[in-house]
Amino acid sequence: MPLPSLPEDAVWQAADNPEIIEQVASLYRRLDAVVAADATMCHKCGRCCHFGEFGHRLFVTTVEVAYFLAGVGRHGLRGPQTDCCPYQQATRCTVRPWRPAACRIFSCESKQPDANDRPLDELRALHTSNCVPYAYVDWISCLNDLRTRRGV
Repeated sequence: MPLPSLPEDAVWQAADNPEIIEQVASLYRRLDAVVAADATMCHKCGRCCHFGEFGHRLFVTTVEVAYFLAGVGRHGLRGPQTDCCPYQQATRCTVRPWRPAACRIFSCESKQPDANDRPLDELRALHTSNCVPYAYVDWISCLNDLRTRRGV
Protein backbone atom coordinates (compact mmCIF):
# COMPACT_ATOMS: atom_id res chain seq x y z
CA MET A 1 0.00 0.00 0.00
CA PRO A 2 1.54 3.35 -1.00
CA LEU A 3 2.17 6.00 1.62
CA PRO A 4 -0.09 9.06 1.62
CA SER A 5 1.33 12.07 -0.11
CA LEU A 6 1.96 15.44 1.43
CA PRO A 7 -0.35 18.29 0.31
CA GLU A 8 2.61 20.34 -0.88
CA ASP A 9 0.78 23.59 -1.66
CA ALA A 10 -0.80 23.54 1.80
CA VAL A 11 2.63 22.99 3.35
CA TRP A 12 4.14 26.06 1.69
CA GLN A 13 1.08 28.19 2.54
CA ALA A 14 1.28 27.13 6.18
CA ALA A 15 5.03 27.78 6.20
CA ASP A 16 4.27 31.38 5.21
CA ASN A 17 1.65 31.81 7.97
CA PRO A 18 3.29 33.21 11.15
CA GLU A 19 0.29 32.24 13.31
CA ILE A 20 0.55 28.58 12.36
CA ILE A 21 4.32 28.61 12.83
CA GLU A 22 3.95 30.12 16.31
CA GLN A 23 1.28 27.54 17.24
CA VAL A 24 3.61 24.69 16.27
CA ALA A 25 6.51 26.39 18.11
CA SER A 26 4.36 26.66 21.23
CA LEU A 27 3.43 22.97 21.05
CA TYR A 28 7.11 22.05 20.60
CA ARG A 29 8.13 24.16 23.63
CA ARG A 30 5.62 22.27 25.77
CA LEU A 31 6.73 18.94 24.34
CA ASP A 32 10.41 19.78 24.93
CA ALA A 33 9.61 20.52 28.58
CA VAL A 34 7.91 17.12 28.99
CA VAL A 35 10.78 15.29 27.30
CA ALA A 36 13.43 17.20 29.31
CA ALA A 37 11.76 16.09 32.54
CA ASP A 38 12.38 12.44 31.57
CA ALA A 39 15.50 10.91 33.08
CA THR A 40 16.37 9.32 29.72
CA MET A 41 16.55 12.63 27.92
CA CYS A 42 18.58 13.10 24.77
CA HIS A 43 22.33 13.24 25.19
CA LYS A 44 22.77 14.55 21.63
CA CYS A 45 24.94 11.62 20.57
CA GLY A 46 23.32 11.38 17.12
CA ARG A 47 22.70 7.63 17.24
CA CYS A 48 18.93 7.98 16.97
CA CYS A 49 19.32 9.86 13.67
CA HIS A 50 20.23 6.50 12.13
CA PHE A 51 16.61 5.42 11.92
CA GLY A 52 17.28 2.01 10.37
CA GLU A 53 19.55 1.05 13.25
CA PHE A 54 16.51 1.10 15.51
CA GLY A 55 14.01 -0.26 12.99
CA HIS A 56 12.42 3.16 13.26
CA ARG A 57 10.48 5.21 10.72
CA LEU A 58 9.83 8.80 11.60
CA PHE A 59 6.48 10.29 10.56
CA VAL A 60 5.52 13.96 10.32
CA THR A 61 2.34 15.96 9.77
CA THR A 62 1.64 18.74 7.29
CA VAL A 63 2.10 21.57 9.83
CA GLU A 64 5.34 20.02 11.11
CA VAL A 65 6.78 20.07 7.62
CA ALA A 66 5.58 23.68 7.28
CA TYR A 67 7.32 24.60 10.56
CA PHE A 68 10.49 22.88 9.39
CA LEU A 69 10.44 24.66 6.02
CA ALA A 70 9.77 28.02 7.69
CA GLY A 71 13.01 27.45 9.59
CA VAL A 72 15.30 26.02 6.92
CA GLY A 73 13.77 27.55 3.79
CA ARG A 74 13.44 26.08 0.33
CA HIS A 75 17.16 25.93 -0.25
CA GLY A 76 17.80 24.16 3.04
CA LEU A 77 16.17 20.95 1.83
CA ARG A 78 18.40 17.91 1.79
CA GLY A 79 17.60 14.40 0.73
CA PRO A 80 19.05 11.42 2.56
CA GLN A 81 21.31 8.96 0.83
CA THR A 82 20.74 6.32 3.52
CA ASP A 83 18.33 5.70 6.38
CA CYS A 84 20.14 8.41 8.36
CA CYS A 85 18.71 11.89 8.68
CA PRO A 86 20.44 14.18 6.16
CA TYR A 87 20.67 16.95 8.75
CA GLN A 88 22.98 15.04 11.04
CA GLN A 89 26.54 16.32 10.92
CA ALA A 90 28.96 14.19 12.95
CA THR A 91 26.86 13.66 16.10
CA ARG A 92 24.88 16.89 15.91
CA CYS A 93 21.53 17.83 14.45
CA THR A 94 22.01 20.89 12.26
CA VAL A 95 18.27 21.69 12.31
CA ARG A 96 17.56 21.00 15.98
CA PRO A 97 15.24 24.01 16.53
CA TRP A 98 13.03 22.94 13.60
CA ARG A 99 13.04 19.16 14.06
CA PRO A 100 9.65 17.37 14.12
CA ALA A 101 7.87 16.09 17.23
CA ALA A 102 8.98 12.51 16.60
CA CYS A 103 12.63 13.61 16.71
CA ARG A 104 11.93 15.38 19.99
CA ILE A 105 10.28 12.28 21.49
CA PHE A 106 12.40 9.42 20.13
CA SER A 107 15.89 8.88 21.46
CA CYS A 108 18.34 6.01 21.33
CA GLU A 109 17.63 5.29 25.00
CA SER A 110 13.87 5.59 25.17
CA LYS A 111 10.89 5.90 22.85
CA GLN A 112 8.99 7.75 25.61
CA PRO A 113 5.61 6.24 24.71
CA ASP A 114 3.73 8.48 27.15
CA ALA A 115 4.83 11.55 25.19
CA ASN A 116 3.61 10.26 21.80
CA ASP A 117 -0.17 10.54 21.74
CA ARG A 118 -0.83 14.00 23.10
CA PRO A 119 1.39 15.93 20.64
CA LEU A 120 -0.17 14.05 17.74
CA ASP A 121 -3.65 14.92 19.00
CA GLU A 122 -2.60 18.58 19.34
CA LEU A 123 -1.06 18.55 15.87
CA ARG A 124 -4.30 17.16 14.42
CA ALA A 125 -6.22 19.93 16.18
CA LEU A 126 -3.86 22.57 14.70
CA HIS A 127 -4.67 21.27 11.23
CA THR A 128 -8.39 21.49 11.91
CA SER A 129 -8.36 24.93 13.53
CA ASN A 130 -6.22 26.37 10.72
CA CYS A 131 -7.99 24.56 7.84
CA VAL A 132 -4.75 22.85 6.81
CA PRO A 133 -5.14 19.44 5.13
CA TYR A 134 -3.83 16.74 7.45
CA ALA A 135 -1.26 14.23 6.27
CA TYR A 136 0.95 11.89 8.28
CA VAL A 137 3.91 10.95 6.10
CA ASP A 138 7.33 9.33 6.34
CA TRP A 139 9.97 12.02 7.03
CA ILE A 140 12.68 10.61 4.76
CA SER A 141 10.27 10.11 1.85
CA CYS A 142 8.82 13.58 2.43
CA LEU A 143 12.26 15.23 2.25
CA ASN A 144 13.10 13.35 -0.94
CA ASP A 145 9.74 14.23 -2.52
CA LEU A 146 10.03 17.93 -1.65
CA ARG A 147 13.56 18.12 -3.03
CA THR A 148 12.58 16.32 -6.23
CA ARG A 149 9.48 18.44 -6.85
CA ARG A 150 11.21 21.72 -6.09
CA GLY A 151 14.32 20.83 -8.07
CA VAL A 152 16.69 21.66 -5.21
